[in-house]
Amino acid sequence: MQCNKERIEGVDFARAFFSVCVVIVHLGYVYPSEFFSPEHWQSHRFCTSDFINFHVLLLGVPVFMLVSTYLFARKPYEGLYLRKQVGRLGVLLVFWIIALALFRNGWSAVLGMRNWVQSPLTAVFSALGTIYYFFVSLIAVTIVAHYSKKLSTRTVFACFLASVFAVAVLPRIALATGNMEISAHWCPINFIPYAFAGLLIYRGENMAYAGNWKRWALAAFFISVISALLEWHYCVDARFFEINLYPIPAYSRVSLVFSAVALLLLIVNTKWIKSNAVASFMAKHSLALYCLHPFFLPLFIGKRSLLVGNGIFDLPIMLGAIIFLCYAASLVLPVFLNRPLLR
Repeated sequence: MQCNKERIEGVDFARAFFSVCVVIVHLGYVYPSEFFSPEHWQSHRFCTSDFINFHVLLLGVPVFMLVSTYLFARKPYEGLYLRKQVGRLGVLLVFWIIALALFRNGWSAVLGMRNWVQSPLTAVFSALGTIYYFFVSLIAVTIVAHYSKKLSTRTVFACFLASVFAVAVLPRIALATGNMEISAHWCPINFIPYAFAGLLIYRGENMAYAGNWKRWALAAFFISVISALLEWHYCVDARFFEINLYPIPAYSRVSLVFSAVALLLLIVNTKWIKSNAVASFMAKHSLALYCLHPFFLPLFIGKRSLLVGNGIFDLPIMLGAIIFLCYAASLVLPVFLNRPLLR
């Protein structure tokens, strides 16, 4: 196992790859199948693009959550670290929400935020309906991870199982109550398991079963596969179109939890994974890519047919353009903005 202070080079690849996955999701996924159609989803059969969209691309946010909590778990149990982390996330959240609102509709959008008072919980947890809900959930997950550091490993494991169970039943509760927001992509409950998982993976590095990480990774992968089969059988319902582009929950899925766990176990235990200049650059600018790409999406969304003659190449062209623009902005904006807002 790698020691506490050793740099984990595989994390660079994870940040680089999954930051791009997040952008692809917001561009409309990879060649969506009929599963995205309210009229034809019932006759659709699972295909390759479904696997990519729901089990690779949507793994991006869970992986970032788990990596963040794992790295946080490696730090000492001190209130200073918690205050610094939560404070930074809070600044990122407020700044980018306001910046995006001003960019889209000027001061009228900022003044319009008061309309969210009618549903304050939704406003807070969804970050006013923006992609920056990630920071809200990460704040919650970080706080849970911090206070869980003082718990015994058995207690943390029990909390992990309980939180996984909560994620598993969220879709059923949403369907039973008719309140689909319970299983919305921004619901913080979706991400609580990653607080305990990150802590367990870190503690496992210094425990007797550390040498059996391959068995734990395989077990997590196996549970992920079984969970995915169950989800596609029991969690598909047309009512999820109310909150998604498809009739299945985005992150209220146990399969994503265990896929992220298996992947992180591989990353932190595989020493042959070596970073390179490209991966390091992309990892360094992954936060900027996440925060900035909503500003460039309007240049492309809804105009795919105008970009090239053959639509099959529209997605890679748009993706490449947005990544280039975000990286360029990330290099220039620190002249005007504090660096922690982008790196």
